[in-house]
Amino acid sequence: MAVLVTLALCATAFAQGGTGELTGLVTDPSGAVIQGAPVTLTNSATGEERTTTTTAAGTYRFPALQVVGSYTLTISPQGFKSAIVRDIVMSVGTIVTRDVKLEIGKTSEQVSVEAGAQLVQTEDSSLSQNVDRQVWTNMPLEARSQNEFLGLVAGAEPATEANLTEDRGPAVNGTRSGSGNFMVEGFSNNDLGQGGTAAVYGGGGALVTISPDAIQEYRVIDGTPAAEYGQAGGFVTDTVLKSGTNQWHGSLFEYNRIQALAANSWFSNAVGEQDHLIRNQFGGSVGGPVVKDKTFFYFTTEFHRLRTSNPLTGATFTTDFTNFVNSGQFESFMESDTGQLSPTGGICFILTGAPCPAGTLSGSATLGPVYQQMTSV
Repeated sequence: MAVLVTLALCATAFAQGGTGELTGLVTDPSGAVIQGAPVTLTNSATGEERTTTTTAAGTYRFPALQVVGSYTLTISPQGFKSAIVRDIVMSVGTIVTRDVKLEIGKTSEQVSVEAGAQLVQTEDSSLSQNVDRQVWTNMPLEARSQNEFLGLVAGAEPATEANLTEDRGPAVNGTRSGSGNFMVEGFSNNDLGQGGTAAVYGGGGALVTISPDAIQEYRVIDGTPAAEYGQAGGFVTDTVLKSGTNQWHGSLFEYNRIQALAANSWFSNAVGEQDHLIRNQFGGSVGGPVVKDKTFFYFTTEFHRLRTSNPLTGATFTTDFTNFVNSGQFESFMESDTGQLSPTGGICFILTGAPCPAGTLSGSATLGPVYQQMTSV
């Protein structure tokens, strides 16, 4: 019991990534702030309801809000009409501001407005870009990794294009690969083994590859991320997983790549053979309520199948080279080839590590005996 209580109390000590925040100022028609006004925030998807009151400065604040669904803000102090602000959409890693000016009247009277998009972010000095669902669904994604689209962020360059030998994540705004902080729901998803080199396919630096069907939002924060993220100064990826809601939702998908739509290799074309390539990526998701307005679940699964074959290649002697040796031209060429690999020619140096003795190739101009003689030295 003591351990459980300790863990519960420590839960608030984790970084608050994976959530958003709502704040605002409540004033009367003259612009004076209103203190102690009751404020209620309701999530349309999960039914979650949170309450607070305005401070002496007339401000309210709701931290650590889920980004699922939309929110409705209700403010109803005595002597004023109730104000309702609908369709407030939260985004991970951002602070949304909704100021409300109340009108004089009865509390039973209501003034309802639709929340517009916040065009300018003034509460946070860091820069960020949200990789939304349109990107996941409309752009090609062979690796099915959430970090493949990091290169879409301004100032980001993949490690392979930054002349780095190991992929520890992209170089952002001049920082080195490996200076990023990969987070999922506010928890670390950093690959600390082998210096952060990618252990599986997908963007290097991250430990776990997440199916795009399981992601609600994916935000990349750079330009000096807030101190709450910590660990690295190059960039932060803040990934939020989908959550179940009061409505049932599900999906099924399959991506198929077949040989008929793939190019044949050069070697296969040369011998009149056909390569074989079939890749299947398939899976699905389902989510819904366990107890309405209280408990929800969301499940995602994904499978990859790859079957491929192509002709084996190897080194051999061509007819032209055989004729070159049997005609005596090879002997003449090798014994006169001095100064490049060894003083008297390079073939013995390559095979034995020593220069060719004079006349090594003069005993025979036939391919078999010449090579047998040299390899037995």
